[in-house]
Amino acid sequence: MDFDSNVEFLRIAFWQIILAAGPLLAVALAIGLLIGIIQAATSINEMTLSFVPKLVVVILTFGLLSSFMLAQLSDHLIAASHASGGSAGNSMIATAMMGAPTYMSCKVAQDADGDIYLADLEQSGVAH
Repeated sequence: MDFDSNVEFLRIAFWQIILAAGPLLAVALAIGLLIGIIQAATSINEMTLSFVPKLVVVILTFGLLSSFMLAQLSDHLIAASHASGGSAGNSMIATAMMGAPTYMSCKVAQDADGDIYLADLEQSGVAH
């Protein structure tokens, strides 16, 4: 994998986090703002008055949106699940990207995941 594809994976991952957690955070912000306005208008400065309703509304919202949030995250994980890795492979790829000659001796399964792993090593210039 090259640098640009790694940056793209991070961009997509951050966007998925925003999509999954955004609605819940927006509801928490809205209920906090509403309670703050009510407290300012009535001069009631009770801490439990701001905490308990926000907690209840956030838990209810989490219960209602949990299937949406789980679907967002699982779709992202399914799409991003085929990438090579591991400390040895990552170290070899990083060393090769810095220009050093590298060789990795390893046993790889003869399946789709093994093919992806070997392709990533070859693309990065790691001999095997």
